[in-house]
Amino acid sequence: VKFQSEQLLDYPYDLYENWRENHPIWQDEETGMWVLSRHDDVRAVLKNSEHYSSSAMGEGGNYTTCD
Repeated sequence: VKFQSEQLLDYPYDLYENWRENHPIWQDEETGMWVLSRHDDVRAVLKNSEHYSSSAMGEGGNYTTCD
């Protein structure tokens, strides 16, 4: 999935639903980032910063940010 794709930017809701139902946790091949699409999973990760961290990516990460 290209996070800057027209489909995702214009109307992401069908894709989000597909992720929640079929791929609730997956790793993006392009960025290496993990994607969590279910509220309870996101909440669990955010509450456990000792186990889950983005520090391995280093400062700034390896991705392009949007302005």
